[in-house]
Amino acid sequence: MIDGIEAALLAAGSEPKSKTFVRAWLGWRGERSLPLRSKLDLVDVKPLLRLVMLTEVRGPDEIMVRVCGTQLSEYLGFELTGRDLLALTPPADRPIRRYRFREMAGRPCGAVFQHHHVMPSGRLYPSEVIMLPIDPDDPAKPRLLMHNFAPLRGQFTSKAVPDGQAVPLSHDFRFLDIGFGIPDSTAP
Repeated sequence: MIDGIEAALLAAGSEPKSKTFVRAWLGWRGERSLPLRSKLDLVDVKPLLRLVMLTEVRGPDEIMVRVCGTQLSEYLGFELTGRDLLALTPPADRPIRRYRFREMAGRPCGAVFQHHHVMPSGRLYPSEVIMLPIDPDDPAKPRLLMHNFAPLRGQFTSKAVPDGQAVPLSHDFRFLDIGFGIPDSTAP
């Protein structure tokens, strides 16, 4: 039986690939509050992997991209794996991104938003993004955040120039309750 939080998570995204990701996360979680990294069965999300990213909040000033799917790198025009996402954030937006990631990893909670990839050609490719936390097997290690990017069907538009090597914020961001409540989306 689906409880209220599970139903809300499944309803958070409109794209079928978002729902596939949420169902897999719920399955990995089982009876736990959060899934353990060792319980992730990537077969459950195999068709999504090119558009999945794992980040790790290592401290207040470091959000490391552990893995970035190949299609995401193609959209961005540069490789994100092994890079600090906060360093790629425009300076004025860093306090907001820092707050969002700290809350998602610490509380924990999830998030949903639209991200607009500017491809090297200058075309804009919007995606619906759902982020959900994953517990490390070793409690001394940081919690991971798994991001699933689901392209919004048929919504390519033109843009004059690519953004270069920056990852802008989404302004339609909202936190998702996974059982621990949610922080204020308008802070900091």
